[in-house]
Amino acid sequence: MKILLIFTSSNIGGAEASLTRMALNKKAKVDYQLSSFGIEGPWSKWVRTKGHKPIIFGERNDVLSGTLLGASINLYKLLRSNDYSAIYVCGTKVSLCVKIIKILLPKIKIIHAIRWNPNQNNLLDIFFIFTEKLTKFLVAHWITNSLTQKNTLIKRCKINPDTISVIHNGINIPNIVFQKKQNTPIKILTVANITKRKGYLEYLSIIKNLSKKHKNLFFIFIGRDESSGTLQNRIKELGLSEIVSYQGYIKNVEDFYNDSDIFVLPSLYGEGCPTVILEAFSYNLPVIAYNIDGNHELVDNLEDGLLVKLGQNNEFEEAIELLAANSSFRTQMGSKGYTKIKNSFTLDNCTFKHDEKIRKIITGA
Repeated sequence: MKILLIFTSSNIGGAEASLTRMALNKKAKVDYQLSSFGIEGPWSKWVRTKGHKPIIFGERNDVLSGTLLGASINLYKLLRSNDYSAIYVCGTKVSLCVKIIKILLPKIKIIHAIRWNPNQNNLLDIFFIFTEKLTKFLVAHWITNSLTQKNTLIKRCKINPDTISVIHNGINIPNIVFQKKQNTPIKILTVANITKRKGYLEYLSIIKNLSKKHKNLFFIFIGRDESSGTLQNRIKELGLSEIVSYQGYIKNVEDFYNDSDIFVLPSLYGEGCPTVILEAFSYNLPVIAYNIDGNHELVDNLEDGLLVKLGQNNEFEEAIELLAANSSFRTQMGSKGYTKIKNSFTLDNCTFKHDEKIRKIITGA
């Protein structure tokens, strides 16, 4: 059973990282061919280090190189000459292109991966809802990574619930998790690419307020800058350069997880099942996040983390203060989070569920 897994680009985000790890898991019974509709990039280079040769559909030797049309032509040629059991597609634009190709090659089975919650009224979500309603008859099945996303697809796209499956992300448990030391100052980590929906600018306002009351807090940001320097400029404008360190994109963040005390994800919308929350738990870190989208499916409030109602910046500030002031509370929460990951959110578990679901989609059994 051979599945063509396609991403929109060769950048590395949560979707690319989590699904690639699942596909390359040695315990996977499904044979995945990884591919990108973009050109060469960090993701394709990373995949090659894992011993897999990805197909880069956007690469051409003509003016169509790097375009959706050029990538679509290359994909069409491949599908005409290769017998894939299904196409597992991740990304709104690339999914639309694949659906158009299915009209020409009707035997293709499409499985659509939905990795964010399209419940907003921004242009991306409106476009997605419109096109998904229009083309849903071309899709064999949808796989989301949170129940919240499934409910959104049912409500906004009028998709049959029986054709939507929920498979949460999974991660490898770290080989070594060091005993948390008592950092001075308290280190508070955020790992997320720098985009509007990740809430960094709003988070900086909270940090500014905290800095006026506490001198023992240090904040670390890790992620690819997609804001053209806006975040760095805002850090300087607020006078936070001494307590906020922006590290940029870092491939291996294990040392930062190990050396931190608290994990904060300030996302405002558009989350599914954030892998970074699972990673934080796997390093015994308590998590603070807004109670949006699929976050509540991962974080049990007051058990392994703190969930705050969106827009309640004062409560978010207080949540950080609470954990920063209580090391035993942090340790207790982090331990519960680690146990949760070990029991329910391993990469092997995610891989097994994909194997079973894809087999049923293909065979109809």
